[in-house]
Amino acid sequence: WHKAGGQVGVKGQTFAEITDEDSESFVVAKFDGVLGLGYPQAAVLGVQPVFDSMLEQGVAEKPVFAFYLDRNVADPNGGEVVFGGIDEAHYKGDITYLPVTKKGYWQFNMDGVSVADKATFCEGGCAAVADTGTSMLVAPSEDVKKINKLLGAKEASPGQYLVDCESLPSLPKITFHLNKREFVLSPDDYVLKVTQEGTTFCLSGFIPMDFPPEMGPLWILGDMFIGRYYTIFDRGNDRVGFAEAR
Repeated sequence: WHKAGGQVGVKGQTFAEITDEDSESFVVAKFDGVLGLGYPQAAVLGVQPVFDSMLEQGVAEKPVFAFYLDRNVADPNGGEVVFGGIDEAHYKGDITYLPVTKKGYWQFNMDGVSVADKATFCEGGCAAVADTGTSMLVAPSEDVKKINKLLGAKEASPGQYLVDCESLPSLPKITFHLNKREFVLSPDDYVLKVTQEGTTFCLSGFIPMDFPPEMGPLWILGDMFIGRYYTIFDRGNDRVGFAEAR
């Protein structure tokens, strides 16, 4: 790990080696593995997570870590993760904190989701998770169908919806209501532009996933949300914080 004035390391950390992978995720992706930062309750076979090792060995000064995700691929600076603190240079305004409601993933209660003045989802509140390991915005399948219909998106393949790229300026803003505050995503935030062989496609960021009754219904606020809002994972106080990224 890089640290001001040099490098530091974590000793004796257990990693799992993948010897066989059925999906193409690691074939086409520009990464070689996954670094889990959930609670110890979610660890496989009881292995101590790397952040717990950091705390135990004094590598992380405080029991908190935070993410700034730069979604501009042309920006040479890229994003940033801070272990043991937060970086005030990468957010502005107040931080809104939500208590963790279930330890495992970083789960909290969300008040609701509104698509302009057209529809409201997660009415009365629902469970949500902040997850840097999820690229898009995950929601129950019935909600995703309705949201994508409001966006004029067409299902191109199971769970994947295409938006007319020319319609982006007219698409509505989508608001996530968290702890009585509004967190707004614009079409540029929740639509992913993908260029293949000279042709650009616009993918809706809302993808369906239905969890078992003991877990769901559940929303996952992935990189599309975290890219817009600086995200703080506070283990010391068991809470998740969001502030406008900069």
